[in-house]
Amino acid sequence: MHDRKLLAAIALLLPLAACGGKNEEAQQQAVQALIDRTLSELVFVKGGTFWMGDHVHA
Repeated sequence: MHDRKLLAAIALLLPLAACGGKNEEAQQQAVQALIDRTLSELVFVKGGTFWMGDHVHA
């Protein structure tokens, strides 16, 4: 699970690494805010079979 979080963070940061300039600190803060928000919204799903979405059984 931690490997996926690290991979996601690297995937987000890598494209921005080439965007140097005067706003580098602001960009880094924006990236960190995005990472924090994304990680806070992740939920653990126990392995097994499950249905995604909103399934109404009539």
